[in-house]
Amino acid sequence: MTQGLWVQSLRAHLPEESADSEQEETEVRYGSILDGVHVSAVFGRAEIGPIVEHIQYREEKEWKGGVRAAWRVGRGFKVVGQVVGPETEVRGGLTWEP
Repeated sequence: MTQGLWVQSLRAHLPEESADSEQEETEVRYGSILDGVHVSAVFGRAEIGPIVEHIQYREEKEWKGGVRAAWRVGRGFKVVGQVVGPETEVRGGLTWEP
């Protein structure tokens, strides 16, 4: 099973200029989010596999990777857990897929 979300800004973001900045060129950034992209092996009610995300918004340009596990608890419902790094984050939640 594979899933993921990609969001791309079509409107440019101009960072605020600071008083001590000596940049002559104005930097234009387009926000981009690649979130929850995973490939999971399914074993009965369980799913497990690697996950990756990339956040590029304003000054942030962050890649994270880790592992995702899910357990189906009913029709369309799953309990999901993720551990991602390099700065370790542990996430959990419920998903619904109609």
